[in-house]
Amino acid sequence: RAYHTSSPCTDVVMAAGTIVLVRNEISQENTQTLEPFRQTLDLLERGLTLIQPVLISKAIDELVSKVVLYELSPHGFHLLLERLAALVVVVLEELNIPLSELFPPGAGPFEDLRSIRTLDTLRNWLSAMAESIQALITRRQEKLAIQKVRETLGYIERFYMQEDLSIRRLCEELYISPSYLSALLKTHTGKTFVELLTETRIQKACELLRSSDKKTAEIARLVGYQDPHYFGLIFKKLIGKTPGEYRKNYE
Repeated sequence: RAYHTSSPCTDVVMAAGTIVLVRNEISQENTQTLEPFRQTLDLLERGLTLIQPVLISKAIDELVSKVVLYELSPHGFHLLLERLAALVVVVLEELNIPLSELFPPGAGPFEDLRSIRTLDTLRNWLSAMAESIQALITRRQEKLAIQKVRETLGYIERFYMQEDLSIRRLCEELYISPSYLSALLKTHTGKTFVELLTETRIQKACELLRSSDKKTAEIARLVGYQDPHYFGLIFKKLIGKTPGEYRKNYE
């Protein structure tokens, strides 16, 4: 089943989940009917695409006010609804959101909007659509954030023994900014990158102290510390004992 509607510049055709934009010759009458709404529709599209509630709310208020101000005819209202449906489809495509994530099978923005008869219903539908898009994007961002935190913990586990391991180096691998990753780690673990790295190194040092007879200086190097004295200070700060005391107590 294909969707089809007209905008002032293009036809929007959707079939099998794919949007196709083609040139369309629209009558001068239809173009003039929708011209007062052009900037408002652009504002709504920008707000939806950027997930900006303030812009969305402003655009919806303007849209409803203009319908009243210009005393839009039933035909003009129908054209506006078709244009809004096309706008929503394009926004979902730009955000990579399949229709199936927001609408039941066989339904979509065209069917929904064609059934609208009042401005209150239109306002409520647009507001609900904006909230649904925002909620979906938020869930995606949360999922991505958790994935990046897991990747960070895995990276630390694999490379903790490298003295030059840093958050900047990690971010180059993950293609995100250090400030963003720092915020994610603080939110999801309550700790900084340095704290997570230090805890991992000291945990590995404890394992070596319990399972081997290696000297403290060698263990320090194995877990990423070239300075045995500094390693000892960090170890005591986290464990409450020196490495020698820890090994003796364990034995």
